[in-house]
Amino acid sequence: MGITAEEFLKTAKKRVSKLEPFKDDIIKLKQEKVSNLDIVRFLELNGVRTSPANVCKYLKTIQSDLEQAKPKKVNTIKAHAKSLDISQTKDTQESKKKPLPSWASKDDVDDLF
Repeated sequence: MGITAEEFLKTAKKRVSKLEPFKDDIIKLKQEKVSNLDIVRFLELNGVRTSPANVCKYLKTIQSDLEQAKPKKVNTIKAHAKSLDISQTKDTQESKKKPLPSWASKDDVDDLF
């Protein structure tokens, strides 16, 4: 036997996508909600011919990079929620309540327990 699979994998060149040089640009375009077809057009303007299906496959290979590049909106929402006045929120919720039917008790359910 000449060579093991592990040895071969160490010496074999991994195939690099022709989209790899545009990885940062593709990530930026996806952050801006650009369609795969428009990304194909962008790549064609840069001399790379590909298809929307190939862009989709490439996006799957860089999925973790895409997730890391997403802006973190959760922290902003939490900070905004903390800054809200709770009394305003409660008043708003109470004003949105539908009127009770005539047969329903006017007592608050929480007072029953």
